[in-house]
Amino acid sequence: AVPTYTVSFRVPGQASGKARPRVVRGGQLTYTPDPGGFVKRVAEAGVVCRQELGVTMMEEGAVWMTVLVKRAMPKDWSRARKERERGLYAVRTPDLVNIAAAICDALEGVFYSNDNQVAALSAAQTWADVAETEIRLLAPW
Repeated sequence: AVPTYTVSFRVPGQASGKARPRVVRGGQLTYTPDPGGFVKRVAEAGVVCRQELGVTMMEEGAVWMTVLVKRAMPKDWSRARKERERGLYAVRTPDLVNIAAAICDALEGVFYSNDNQVAALSAAQTWADVAETEIRLLAPW
C-alpha cells in the first residue's frame, strides 16, 4: 500500500469562481481575469502550507481534493434567520463548480504539476459568520 498524506489549509475571504477567458488585441492574446484575487490567495496559501509541511510538488499521480466554501451571511438577515441558516447549504453565485475549477487551477504548480491529477473532488458551500474556504488534499506524497 502506498502511504498517503493529507494537507489542509484555509483561505480567508469570499470565494469567487473561475472567470471566462478574455481575448485582446485582435485575438492574439488571451488571459483569465481573477476577480477579487481569489486564485492568487489560494495559490499563496497553498505555497505557505506546502513549505510549512515540507512536501514537494507531485509530478504525477492522483490527488483527492475536498473543498468547503463558507459563505458570509448577508448583513441584512435577521439574527433568527442567521441562526437558522448557519451551516446549511448555500445556493448562491458564483456556482460551486466554477469555484472548484478556480481552486484546481490555482493549485496547479503548487501541489501537482497538472490539474488533471485531481482524480476525486468533493465540494460543498455553506452559510457561515465569516467567509473562508477550507481545502484538503489527500495524495501519496
